[in-house]
Amino acid sequence: MEQAVMDAVAKTARQLQNTGYETRHYVIPNCTSYAPVTGTAADVYGVEMRLGPAANQAGVSAWGVAHLPDPEWRNLCFMTMIEREDATGNPLLTRSPVYNVSVDQALDYVFLPALFTAWTPLDPHGKGQGIVVQAYQAAMSWSNLPNASRASLYIMRRYKRDGQLALIAVDFDDPLITFIAKLMTMGPGASSIHFFPKTKTPSEVTIPIPAGREEIVQMPGHSTALDQGFATARHYLTADR
Repeated sequence: MEQAVMDAVAKTARQLQNTGYETRHYVIPNCTSYAPVTGTAADVYGVEMRLGPAANQAGVSAWGVAHLPDPEWRNLCFMTMIEREDATGNPLLTRSPVYNVSVDQALDYVFLPALFTAWTPLDPHGKGQGIVVQAYQAAMSWSNLPNASRASLYIMRRYKRDGQLALIAVDFDDPLITFIAKLMTMGPGASSIHFFPKTKTPSEVTIPIPAGREEIVQMPGHSTALDQGFATARHYLTADR
């Protein structure tokens, strides 16, 4: 295991915990789940934060998930959202999570900004930069639309200041999330904003999710939009800068 990466993951989990959010962090050794986009098996480092109660389902919580899957670029982060049973901690992968107001507030104002800066010290170029590939395989409640619009402006104002080379979001097909994505790509600085809606072609990537002390389950259902996001991120990371 790479000690500097593990230290960064543990530090990020502690910082999020100190803001009042439950967190967990882990390493999945020699994982092949991301190999179709990274080209190799590798240790996957993960940190998760409980975003809040899941929408319309008692006893379930939404969790933000961040993975560092690429051994060449540990400043390349993949982020998504899942739901876990509160009693067991087991992930629920049979329905799309929902971004309601409380969940989206936690993700946009706490979790995602933390990810923007957490991995930039791992930049192999030493320039304190990185990229988060954000997957939005989820639905958005109508009540969250005003909040999501404001949060999008907040993210747009800060991502470059936080060392992000670009904004990349992938694999969305919800009408409200699509609406927000279109608004963001019409604003200033759109040249470094890349949004890839869900395609009809499945990705070979599955997302590894801890389901117990030893078990790892694979989260399927992503499309080649995810592959496009990783390819775009690696293009930015390998470019002269």
